[in-house]
Amino acid sequence: MKKFITLSVLFFGIITFSQSKEQKIKEVITLSNGSKMASSGIQQFINFYKEKYKDLPDSFWSEFLREGDPNNITKLYVPIYDKFFTEAEIDQLIDFYKTPVGKKMVANMPAIMEGKTDVSKLFTEAEMNQLTVFYKTDAWKKMADNMPAIMQETKTFAEGLNKRINEKINNHYGYQSPPPPPSAPNK
Repeated sequence: MKKFITLSVLFFGIITFSQSKEQKIKEVITLSNGSKMASSGIQQFINFYKEKYKDLPDSFWSEFLREGDPNNITKLYVPIYDKFFTEAEIDQLIDFYKTPVGKKMVANMPAIMEGKTDVSKLFTEAEMNQLTVFYKTDAWKKMADNMPAIMQETKTFAEGLNKRINEKINNHYGYQSPPPPPSAPNK
């Protein structure tokens, strides 16, 4: 009976720990605006197709728009962050993104990523010092080290979405991919 109680408490503790880390990961994703930026990119992607295929009704696109909802994007990112970051590193990210400098970085992230903004001109000297301190944390080092893998997961999701859109378009118009072989000439 003691073993059962001990195992039950241990199991409950593991579940509680996991839920706690998952909630923290969701908070990081929210604070960093990650799911909203990805969702916005998906919306632009679908708008490109909608412009190209104007005859298709909005209902045609609804399933793809649901996939690009920020909540669904968050669900995509949770296991990725869980894989690459410890709970302590997640806490470091939360702490940073809650600071005025972290909020300023998030607000300017699209321009920073596109190279439209020089970070050194965006932040004051004091803010740059705060960024330098953050860049020395384990969380930032892990973020920098794992960004290619995180981006690859995002790319894989986008490629899958693109494939599903093209398949649905092909089915709608009766296209066959690849096209059938040419018929033999009549003699």
